[in-house]
Amino acid sequence: MVPHILSVTLILSFSHEVASAAIFARNSSSPYVLKKTWVENFIKFQYIFQGKNATPKIVPLGCVPTNKDSGNVLKVGETFSDNDFVYACAESEDGIMSYEAIACVDGNGKRMQLGELRKLSNGTIILHCNIYGGALKKVVERG
Repeated sequence: MVPHILSVTLILSFSHEVASAAIFARNSSSPYVLKKTWVENFIKFQYIFQGKNATPKIVPLGCVPTNKDSGNVLKVGETFSDNDFVYACAESEDGIMSYEAIACVDGNGKRMQLGELRKLSNGTIILHCNIYGGALKKVVERG
């Protein structure tokens, strides 16, 4: 009996260097699967060569707030807050995944919705959460 030899030739071309892990997995539906993961623009992707035809496929796995390969992955629908903004991991109807700021966070750690203001007792606006130039921004005014 002649032993089976698995020969895989991979030619990948990326415009930037990606530090990622390649994992070979074996299961009953697909004998050999190559999984390569990386994070780009806060989205974690997986490049898979699957099946006997080694069909390539790139799949978004979730959002990574740190934008690093080793960062924790948020599932679609989950949110992450830092000192300034609340971010959401979302997927559109056509399958496009995004990681976007959806709300601001004030100096006391309280969430501010789009268009919300913080005022002094005399009515002076000191903090405003709104969209400017197509991006959610927190504007702090000093007196």
